[in-house]
Amino acid sequence: MRRFRSTSVFLRLAIATLIAIGLMSGEAQAATPTTVGSCNVSIEDNQPVVRWNQANFRGGYIPRYQIWRNGGIRAAVVSPRTTFRDQRVAFSTRYHYSVAAVNSDGASSRIYCGSVVTPSYSDIFGTPPAPEPAPAPAPAPEPAPAPAPAPQPNDDPIAPSSCSLSEILRKEVRVDWNGGSGDFFVVFRNGGFRARVDGANTFDDLRSEHGQNYTYTVQARTTDGRRSAQTSCGSIVTPPTGFSWNPPTAPASCTVSRNADGSFAINWSGNSSAAFYVVRRNGGWRARVDAPTTTFADSRLAAGTTYTYQVESRSGEGISARTTCGTVTA
Repeated sequence: MRRFRSTSVFLRLAIATLIAIGLMSGEAQAATPTTVGSCNVSIEDNQPVVRWNQANFRGGYIPRYQIWRNGGIRAAVVSPRTTFRDQRVAFSTRYHYSVAAVNSDGASSRIYCGSVVTPSYSDIFGTPPAPEPAPAPAPAPEPAPAPAPAPQPNDDPIAPSSCSLSEILRKEVRVDWNGGSGDFFVVFRNGGFRARVDGANTFDDLRSEHGQNYTYTVQARTTDGRRSAQTSCGSIVTPPTGFSWNPPTAPASCTVSRNADGSFAINWSGNSSAAFYVVRRNGGWRARVDAPTTTFADSRLAAGTTYTYQVESRSGEGISARTTCGTVTA
C-alpha cells in the first residue's frame, strides 16, 4: 500500500511540473508583439512618409519597429513613435514599404503599407537647361520644302516687364520685378542659377558677400519646360566690410480703405529719412511712390480676391521693416 501511495505522489508531482513548463512556454510565446494594425505610405514634401498604428508589445524588452523597403530593412524606429520619413530616395523611383513590430522576444508578421513613386527632378526644380549640342555634321542636301504648319496659339510664358535691385541688411540684395506670367520665376546671378521663386515677385539674396559686383536677371518658366526671355535687373556693388548702414525708418502707421469707385486707398505716415516708398500686395511688389507722397490707389483688382497691403521706406542707405496696413477683399 505504501509503495502505491509513493508512486501516486510521484505521478502528481510530474504532472504538475509538466503543466508549469507548458504555462511558462505559453507566456514566452505570448511576449512576441502583435502585428501592426494598419499602415499607409504617402508622398509629403517630395519624400515618402510611412505611418502605422501602435502594436501591442506584450511585455517584451526594447520595443521598436522595423521599416522594410523593397524587401530589405530600411530603418528601425523606437516605440512609441509611429512615423518614418524616408529621406534617402532617388528621383522617379517606386518604393514598396512594410512594417513589423519587434522586441527582445521576437518579431510580429510584417504588414504591407503600399507603394509610392518619388517625384522626378523636373517636378521639383523644373526642366534643367539642355546641354550644349555637339558640332553639327556637314549639311545634307536641302530636302523639298514641307508645307507650312498650321498656326499654333502662343501661350509661352511672358518675361517680367521690369526689374530692380536694392540693398537690405548690410550686404544682402533684394530683387524686385513687375509683371510676367508662367508657373514660376527663376533668378540668375552673374549668369548662373540662383533661385526658383513661386507665387511672388521678389527675392532676397542672403548669400552675398561684402564688396562684390553682382548682375541679376529674372526669367518666367512653365512646368512643361517653356521659358521666357530673361529680364535684366542691372548690377549692384555690395558695401565693403565695415560700411556704415543707416536704413530709413518704417512708416509709423498705415491704413487701407475702399474708394467710391471700388479701388483701394492705402495711406501711411511719412518720414523725412525716406527717399521713396514701396507698396506691397500679398508680399509682392505693387508700386513705387516717391516721397513726400504717402498715398496710393490700387485699381488692379480681381473680384472675390483677398489682398494684404504693406508699405516699406527706402533710401540710398537701405530698406526699412514693412508696416502692415490691413487685409481687404475686392
